[in-house]
Amino acid sequence: MLTYGTEFGVFVITLCVLVNPSLGMLRANVTGDVILGGLFPIHRGTDDGQCGDIQEQDGIQTLETAIWTLQQINAKYQNLRIGLVAMDTCESDTVALENALEFVSMDGINLGSNPIDYGYICRDGSLPYQNSFTGPVRMSNRAVGVVGAAFSQVSIAVASFLRLFKVPQISYWSTSPELSDQDRFSYFKRTVPSDAFQARVIVNILLHLEWWYVVALYEQTSYGANLYFETKRLAEEEGICFGLTEKITPSKDGIDDELERLAYKISDIKNSHGKVVVILITHYGLAKALFQAVDRKSLVDTVRWIGVDAWAGRQFDETIQKVVGGAIAVQPLARKLEGFDDYFTSLTPATNSLNPWFREYWEYHFNCKLHGNTKTGNSCTGKERLSSANGYEQLQSLYYVRDAILAFADALHQIHRDTCGLYYRGICPNMAASLTGDMLLSALDNVEFTGNDTARNDNVEFTDPLGFPFHFINGTDGPPRYSIMVYRKEGNKFQWQEVGNYTGLEGQYRFDIQNLPYNKSICSSACDVGQEKRVLASRPCCWYCKDCTKDQYVSEEFTCETCPQSTSPNNFRNACSLLPVEYVSFGDSIAVVACVFSSVGILLCVFVFVIYIRSRSTPIVKASGIELSFVLLAGIVLSYASTFIFIAKPSDVICGFRRALLGICYTMCYATILTKTNRIYRIFSMRERKTNRVIMKRFTSSKSSLVITLLLCAIECVAIVVWLIFDPPKAVNMDYKPDDVIHNILVCHDSMDFSYIGVLIYPFILMLVCIVYAVKTRKTPDGFNETKFITFCCSSTVIVWIAFIPTYFSTNNSFLRMASLTLSLFVNATVILSLLFLRKIYIVLFRPKKNTREKVMSRASLSHDLGDKESNYSNVHTRPVSTCSVSRPDRQDVQETGKQVNGIKPEVKRMDSEGFSISTPGIGSLGMSLSGSQILSEILPNMQERTVNPRHLTLRDPEDSVDPGVSRSRLKPYQHVIPEIKVNDMPLSSLASNKVVS
Repeated sequence: MLTYGTEFGVFVITLCVLVNPSLGMLRANVTGDVILGGLFPIHRGTDDGQCGDIQEQDGIQTLETAIWTLQQINAKYQNLRIGLVAMDTCESDTVALENALEFVSMDGINLGSNPIDYGYICRDGSLPYQNSFTGPVRMSNRAVGVVGAAFSQVSIAVASFLRLFKVPQISYWSTSPELSDQDRFSYFKRTVPSDAFQARVIVNILLHLEWWYVVALYEQTSYGANLYFETKRLAEEEGICFGLTEKITPSKDGIDDELERLAYKISDIKNSHGKVVVILITHYGLAKALFQAVDRKSLVDTVRWIGVDAWAGRQFDETIQKVVGGAIAVQPLARKLEGFDDYFTSLTPATNSLNPWFREYWEYHFNCKLHGNTKTGNSCTGKERLSSANGYEQLQSLYYVRDAILAFADALHQIHRDTCGLYYRGICPNMAASLTGDMLLSALDNVEFTGNDTARNDNVEFTDPLGFPFHFINGTDGPPRYSIMVYRKEGNKFQWQEVGNYTGLEGQYRFDIQNLPYNKSICSSACDVGQEKRVLASRPCCWYCKDCTKDQYVSEEFTCETCPQSTSPNNFRNACSLLPVEYVSFGDSIAVVACVFSSVGILLCVFVFVIYIRSRSTPIVKASGIELSFVLLAGIVLSYASTFIFIAKPSDVICGFRRALLGICYTMCYATILTKTNRIYRIFSMRERKTNRVIMKRFTSSKSSLVITLLLCAIECVAIVVWLIFDPPKAVNMDYKPDDVIHNILVCHDSMDFSYIGVLIYPFILMLVCIVYAVKTRKTPDGFNETKFITFCCSSTVIVWIAFIPTYFSTNNSFLRMASLTLSLFVNATVILSLLFLRKIYIVLFRPKKNTREKVMSRASLSHDLGDKESNYSNVHTRPVSTCSVSRPDRQDVQETGKQVNGIKPEVKRMDSEGFSISTPGIGSLGMSLSGSQILSEILPNMQERTVNPRHLTLRDPEDSVDPGVSRSRLKPYQHVIPEIKVNDMPLSSLASNKVVS
């Protein structure tokens, strides 16, 4: 703070260099009413913390930029003159702190005292003069603000120190994100953006050039560590991999050996193109040392460098230019200060009295010694001319230094105008009493100037050297403005060339970069679609690719995940998409064919039904049993009709019908055939083998047979109903993968396992029993003997099941499953229809002569006793046919007649009261029932009476001899029990003279 006594004034320092012999340090000074401190890296630092070689660009040019800017401001706006005291930091935070202490503890000069008493004299020996119109003054005991330092590590130390004394500080190059913390560095500001923006620019470059595999080397300082971690964080978010990360300690002993080790190490981390992309986050001196180490290892064409603002835009020795060649670097927006080249090249040691280090720089630049000192080198006169021809090149980030000076100037002029008025020259008492660090900091927060606008101070115009709007964003950082530079050869000279920029304000940024002829940087080639990465344990950024299965998608690049059911991977194999539902429809070609054939089968069944109704009185139709034939025909129709159910779109109801029909169709067919064959067998085997007696079997009537058939079908129906109750049918989606192509098939859940086998077990048992009874009835008359046809039907069904049922359960193809089910039912129904019905329909329609009782009852080998294998009349001799009649005492309306062949009566006819000829039970129509005492025993061959019983009668063959001891009168009592039998219309008693019935 500027303090004044009663008699106040401003001590104005002349344009000279102040030298304090007690401190032994050089200071550059620009006179002014208020003083700013300046910290510049005039000399390069050494490992032991001492000052090294002078820095031409980072040191001398930055200092001359500050002096040149203040001279321009003070020449244009003379109401308030701003001075500067500049000191060297030697890139060391320790040296910088010592100098910062000078800024806050400058010894004041008492009123009327001689400045020489306090050790301050001009370089030429003259004394500082006093302002005549303001009266005697004294120097302030501190600088009102500090410009600098250049590097983040130094700025962090200085900012922490100056905060204690509330001295505002503006750095022109310190970019560490750590300095954006306003709680720790509340008096710190900078004209450059934070490295958080620089890290984003670096990552954008990596993405633009597709450099996914990089190496990072950073110095172990606040600047290096903060920038590295921010860059790595942003890069990894974008999927960029760091194959190697190494930190470098700048002051470490044996640094050269360490750098050579790093150079050798990074050469092993080559990408797929044999290059190594290295992000180098170090200051200029350390970067040069590393480049020299790489050159010694002959890795010139191996490394592609990405630089940061700490060394971007700098010149390098010819020995390492090829190593750096091709480097891409990021630095604050690179622009030349207009007019600075003319100013700087006009300077000479004789004319530049403000910069105490300029003579040293002159000797360094021209490699000579001034004023004839030639003991250690060439002499120079000081009249040489700086130019690009002899190595001069303007550092293209100097305008950040100019912006720092302009920001302080704008804030101080604003305070001067508010406290002293527009026309007061110098510092007024009000400003001297009120100017504090907080007031100046507040004024800096409101600083804003552009290249075209006038600043808020009336008659005071400050412009950004590049014409961009300027103000401190977030209260600390400068606006993000970066240049992307490439170090490449133009002609015979390597130089930095701008190829892009990154600018923005208030969150809006623009990234632009020219196309560069660089290859991608990857450790392993990208995996194809549908492949997962398998990372190598030894090299985490490298991998090999493994194919995912067809039903898997790639999750997060490194994992194959299986898609849920009814979904499949999309075209990019990075997610699953819902599959369209597929099912057999009536429009499919296979469904059309199945429906056509089933419709034809149903029409044939209708045709058979009509023929049977019209021909129901014919012997062949009667012999087939009309009632059971119609039940069997219904089962065949149901088999054909089930095709439409199996083709219909699966639903819970349709699935229930499918489950029921599959078992019921087979059950109806084979339950009917079983009942029919069993009835024939029982009727034709009513003689006891031992006693040779004929026993009338029960439940051989048509009604009984119909009831038995329905009971057999009911067993299957009950089982199906129980199954439907405890396991309700439902339609589900199933994945089907023919040729690795996934289909979402809508099916009944029963078809996904072996559930359908359950409904086929019972029909299979019925079918086996049918085969047994078909064999047992093989010796019945031709009208009843269907052994070979039933056997063929059952055999064809077994073959169909063997062929199609395994096919059904071994495939997930809904089309094949539908085809196997419908085809098995269709073949079974068609075989039964053809063998058991169409054969008879053919006789009825086209061979009526065979539709007679004789043909129906004829056999090539006639057996009259199915139970006696010895009774086989293979050669039937023709004998006179006789007729016998049986009269029933209890049925006056029925007359039974029979024909006798060779003395054997194979058939008996019943004539009802209307004259309708009906075969007797067991030999005639199986569809008619017997009543009461209508017993067939009297018509069976080779019958002999062994026991007199009202229900049993034994007849002796007419050819047999008659026991003389038996009287015919013994027959009379049975004539009342057994109906009278007539042969050839004659009573059986009339034959007694020739045959004896016992």
